[in-house]
Amino acid sequence: ALVAMGSLFPRPPRSTGKRLVRLYVDGESKVAVVELNDPSRMNSFSAELAEDVAEAAASIGRDPLVKAIVLQGAGPHFSVGGNPFQREKAGVPLAAVALGMQVWYDGFGALYKLGVPLIAAVHGKLIGGGIAACLHADYIVADSKATFEHGNLVRGVCPLGMLSQTLPNAVGRARALSIYLTNDTLDAAAAHEARLANEVCAEGVEATQRRAFNIACELVRGEDAAQALLQ
Repeated sequence: ALVAMGSLFPRPPRSTGKRLVRLYVDGESKVAVVELNDPSRMNSFSAELAEDVAEAAASIGRDPLVKAIVLQGAGPHFSVGGNPFQREKAGVPLAAVALGMQVWYDGFGALYKLGVPLIAAVHGKLIGGGIAACLHADYIVADSKATFEHGNLVRGVCPLGMLSQTLPNAVGRARALSIYLTNDTLDAAAAHEARLANEVCAEGVEATQRRAFNIACELVRGEDAAQALLQ
């Protein structure tokens, strides 16, 4: 009912400004790179970022040459998820916020539904929605200094972006419940042990993103070693 009420408060037109997602398609490798690009706000989710992710997914969907996708973030963090205090600053009715948050993750789901391998390269802090976003990927490469925090319970918000399903699918129901209730911060090694990350890269953020891109390239070429990673 709250979400339905949100339709009574139409979102004002977007002001002109930079796009918060960068899309690059490498014609030679047939790999698209989708980069969250709002580093000053730690790539936190907003209506504008959600719109730009959805537009990137739509653009890739119109390009039959793209055979794999890399999802990554610019700046010091992949994404700290949603900002539960944004409504207070903007004075937006709660119903409108609920409706807006429902579609925040649609673009990430759209990337997955394109039906080509989706590889995530993550670094810095991942909180709540940041984890939800990368769990839409088929394979996650984490920088060794990355940290993972559920973050929803302590901020008084509900898990969104299918996190209540994808997290148990990744780590198991018992471990997912523990991560949610204790809000423990997992380092990259612990996340890998829990199967929240598939691989850890110790050579830094650029190397992590390069590793994800290389995996995507190998998948496009049909290399057996890369295919085995997704089994």
